[in-house]
Amino acid sequence: MPCLLLAVLPGVAAVTLGSRGVFPPRSSCIAMAQPEYIFEMAEDRSSIRFGCRQRSLTPVKPEAGGSLQEFIGSDASAIVMSSWDAGQVQRVDGTDDEFLIAVEEFDFVALRFAVELRAKCTLDAATTTARLESRGFRLIGSGLGSIADAIDVRVTGALRPSAPDARLCALSGDVSFVASGALPDVLRAAPEPALRAAANLMSRSLIGAAQERFNTRVPRAYATWAQSR
Repeated sequence: MPCLLLAVLPGVAAVTLGSRGVFPPRSSCIAMAQPEYIFEMAEDRSSIRFGCRQRSLTPVKPEAGGSLQEFIGSDASAIVMSSWDAGQVQRVDGTDDEFLIAVEEFDFVALRFAVELRAKCTLDAATTTARLESRGFRLIGSGLGSIADAIDVRVTGALRPSAPDARLCALSGDVSFVASGALPDVLRAAPEPALRAAANLMSRSLIGAAQERFNTRVPRAYATWAQSR
């Protein structure tokens, strides 16, 4: 896997020296591919589709108490629980792998709203990849009921650890966000550059928040898990 990741994220070669990885505190020297932005709008402005995808490679300080792969494979849902503050995430009643997540508040041209995301977390045992996929959402704000019915939001994330014997102990992350549907009436008159700028800002905000959780909070949770064993 490291060779493939080096090909995808060429800047990551700078974080290894000799036969062992060089690890500044916990996780740093994060290598990221260029974000892939999407923005499409119908000629009659009836519909819109926008989003972003970001891939990253985060070096992680290996711990004597257990490998990063063992941590991810032991409980994929722990990634979700450790990635948000208390009160921002809760399990859906009657399930072991679905969660309600309070996402950040956003401004989109003339709209201001918060998002509550329902997501499912699973583990691909063959590759020890933890996957997060949205299963629905709720817009929180004044007069947003009809807008929520017309818009579909899809969020996916994948987090894969390097093998225990890899030269570089690292997490490979892949996060994407896509929103699509009818353009709300209140935004129909907005200039396309304003819509495009707002879409990119929202995409960067969502992806940036996800990467912060994957690149900082998950390594921290791994360290806590390993040191407690």
